[in-house]
Amino acid sequence: MRNKRFEQTEIQVKKGTTVTWTNKDNSDPEYMPIHTVAIDLLNVKSPDLEVGGGARAVWSYTFNEIGEFEYYCSIHPVMTGKIIVVE
Repeated sequence: MRNKRFEQTEIQVKKGTTVTWTNKDNSDPEYMPIHTVAIDLLNVKSPDLEVGGGARAVWSYTFNEIGEFEYYCSIHPVMTGKIIVVE
């Protein structure tokens, strides 16, 4: 995540792959640099991902189901992406 967007908006991975998101966005507090990753189809949402490079800036999820999974930031819904999971 950088500049209020996901850097890779669509990726394809194999089933069982762990995908990691890192908040590398602007640290200006007026900008609201906190982000999340929400995957409604899997009923999954990350905690708030803070800026700063520490443990609170990173979240990972292992995709164990085949399919196409759209995700977004619940704080900034214009930030979207898709994970395509194949066998």
